[in-house]
Amino acid sequence: MIAFYSKGVSPETKAAYDVSDPAQRRELVYSFPLEFAVFDSEFGLRAVDLPIPKSMVPFEALVDKKGQIVALKDQEQAGVEEDFHTVYKFKMVYGGE
Repeated sequence: MIAFYSKGVSPETKAAYDVSDPAQRRELVYSFPLEFAVFDSEFGLRAVDLPIPKSMVPFEALVDKKGQIVALKDQEQAGVEEDFHTVYKFKMVYGGE
């Protein structure tokens, strides 16, 4: 299982945005540095605070049959428009045990 999260931004950063304006609120949310954590099938924490590319669409990510995290590139957030899709794959390698 994977969990995406953000630790938020400083009060100073938030104060620079008018959160009642949908465009500024979206810009603020996209400025949050996103990270993810990985849990095993018993909900044991395997990895935490793993950064993700800002251009990745985290809320559509999934885990494939090989246990890899797969997600698409957000072309709008990346500031590009391409005629193809970029797919991010993260292979989790566990040590120990």
